[in-house]
Amino acid sequence: MLLRRWTPTVLSAVLAWSLGCEPAPERRLQGAVVILLDTVRPDRLSAYGHDRPTSPHLEELARGGVLFEQAVSTSSWTLPAVVSLLAGRYAEAGVYGGGKLLSSRVEQLQDAGFATAAVTEGGYVSAHFGFDRGFDSFEEQEGEIRLFTQEGAGGKGGGGIEQTFARAIAWLEEHRNEPFFLMVHTYEAHTPYRRLHFTEGGHRGKLDETFSVTDVDRILEGELRLGQRERDYIGRLYDGGLLEADKHVGLLLASLDALELSERTLVVVTSDHGEDLGGRHTRFAGEHGHTLYDELVRVPLILYDPAEPRPDRRISTQVRIIDVLPTVLELLEVDAPEVGDGRSLVPVMDGSERVDRPALLKLWERSGGKPPSRFGIRSGSHKLVVNRKHARPAAPMLELFDLRVDPGEGQDVAAEFPEQTRELRTQLGAWTRKLAGVEPPEGVELPAELRRRLQELGYLTE
Repeated sequence: MLLRRWTPTVLSAVLAWSLGCEPAPERRLQGAVVILLDTVRPDRLSAYGHDRPTSPHLEELARGGVLFEQAVSTSSWTLPAVVSLLAGRYAEAGVYGGGKLLSSRVEQLQDAGFATAAVTEGGYVSAHFGFDRGFDSFEEQEGEIRLFTQEGAGGKGGGGIEQTFARAIAWLEEHRNEPFFLMVHTYEAHTPYRRLHFTEGGHRGKLDETFSVTDVDRILEGELRLGQRERDYIGRLYDGGLLEADKHVGLLLASLDALELSERTLVVVTSDHGEDLGGRHTRFAGEHGHTLYDELVRVPLILYDPAEPRPDRRISTQVRIIDVLPTVLELLEVDAPEVGDGRSLVPVMDGSERVDRPALLKLWERSGGKPPSRFGIRSGSHKLVVNRKHARPAAPMLELFDLRVDPGEGQDVAAEFPEQTRELRTQLGAWTRKLAGVEPPEGVELPAELRRRLQELGYLTE
C-alpha cells in the first residue's frame, strides 16, 4: 500500500479546504541557497574549461542548470562587491554609508516570510559592515581560518571551511520545513594557499610548501622575486583551494538531497572577485583590489533551478553580480519592487534577452578618505578603464580592450579606436554622475577582533 507523505503544504491545503477557504497557491520552490566562494576566478575552474579538475561538483551543478560565461563583479575586493551583491545596486548608489549597508534585498525575503540566515567567515563579510541586515541569523567564523596541509593535520578535524559548511547544513536541517534563504560564504580560495591537492610534480623554487600572507608581503616589498616555476606552483596551490571549496559545495548539495530539499531549492554559486596569480604583475601574486582587469572582476555564476532546470545551458551574454538577488527574488516568487541597478536574469536564461548588460566597475581604496583609483565600464565586447595618477600599479590614463579578440586584455587599443573610447568614456561619466557619490566603503573604526581578522587575510598591516 502506498502511503501519502503529508507535507506541511498538503496539511495547510487540507485545513483550508475543511474551513471552506481557498488554499494559498503552493510555491514552485521552497527556498534558495547562495554560495559565495570568495576570491574565485572562473578561468581556474574546470567547469569553465580549466585543464585541472578543480570543480567536479560545480560541473555537475552546471550540467543541470545555467552557467554564465561572462558574469562581472562591481569591484576587485570584497567589501564593495558584497555591498552590491546584497543590495542589488552599486555601492555608490546610496546603499552604503557610515560604514554600514543601508539597504538589502534580503530584507524583502524576510518580509515575505522566509527564514533567512548567513554563515560567513567574517572579515569584510561581517555584521560590522551591516551585512546582517535582513538576516534572522548571521553567524561569523571566529578566530583564525585553520587550513590543513593534509587531512587531520594538527590533531584537529575542524575549522575554516569545514566548520562553515557544517554550520550551514545544520541550519538547513533545522529549517527544512520552512521557506528559507541561506547564504554561505568561505575564504577557502583566498590567501593563504595551503591545499596541496595539485602540487605533486610541481617545482616550488624559492617558495615554501605553502603560500602565506607573509609571502605576499615579501613579494610586494621586492624581497622575494618570482620566476615561472614559483608562479606555476602558486597556481597549483590556488587550484587546490578551489578543489577543496568544490568538495564542500558537493557536501552541501548532498545534504539537500538527504533532507529531500534538492527538488525544491534554488542553488546559486558565485564569487565576489578573482585573484592575481602573478601572470600580469608578478609583484601582486596572491593579491586583489589593485586593478580592474578581468582576472579580478570576472566571476563564476552558476544557477540551478530544479523547478525549471534548463540543463547544460551556457550563456555568453554579459551579466552582473548586482543581478543575483533580483533573480532569487523572482524565482522564489517574492513580489518585490524593482529598485536599483540589478535586474532579474530570468529573461536572459529564457533567451528573450540577449543584449549584454553594461557593468560599471570602480576600485574603491581600502584606506578611508582616499578617492577611487580606477573606474571602468565593461560593455561585453569592450572594456574601458580610467586610471588615476595615484593608482598602483601605474597604468595609462585610458585603457581600451577589445574582449572579443583579446579576452586576456593584453593589448590596449584606446589610441586605435578613439571613437569607441570616447563613447564608452561618455557612458562611464554619465553613469558615475547619476550615481551620487558617497563615502568610500571603509574609513570607520574597526573592532580589535575584526582588525586582527583582516590582518590574517592580508587586508591590513599591523
